[in-house]
Amino acid sequence: MRLALGLVSILVSLGAHSQVALVTDLSGKAGSLAILAEIERDTQVRLEGELAVLYYASGDEYRFRGPALIAFEHTAPRVLQGAPPKIAQQAKQVVLKPGGVVPATFVMRTNVSKELRAKIEAARPKPGASVSERVAFAAWLEQLELRDEAKAYWKALAAERPDSAKLKDLSR
Repeated sequence: MRLALGLVSILVSLGAHSQVALVTDLSGKAGSLAILAEIERDTQVRLEGELAVLYYASGDEYRFRGPALIAFEHTAPRVLQGAPPKIAQQAKQVVLKPGGVVPATFVMRTNVSKELRAKIEAARPKPGASVSERVAFAAWLEQLELRDEAKAYWKALAAERPDSAKLKDLSR
């Protein structure tokens, strides 16, 4: 019995970290992907449009333009058909963890230390920042349990990407 429970624990922990990237922008179609969808390792996606993803392990942003067929591997994507991606590094202060962004029903954190406030201000996207950069920043705020601060970004992003149900949910 102990061995069986141990094996189940190992399998659960292996599966728990199979997400390798977060979709931070999408215009067009990319299979079943949507903004803020997590991409699992070994997923292949046919892209008809434009896609930006943020890899959890490196913090690198990959921007694709379709048509393309993309394989999402453990540390980086691989283009099987189509043009290679443009690669950009996000602000290293913004470190996202697998687990996605879930609409919260209440705000949990009210006090923020001076150190964390300084880190947030240093990472805050500049005016004119890309949708991808603002999505990553707002997702980071959510993971820091700063829902009220993230909500302003979600509202603006939902207005820019009205087809995104996830952004609409988060903006409420």
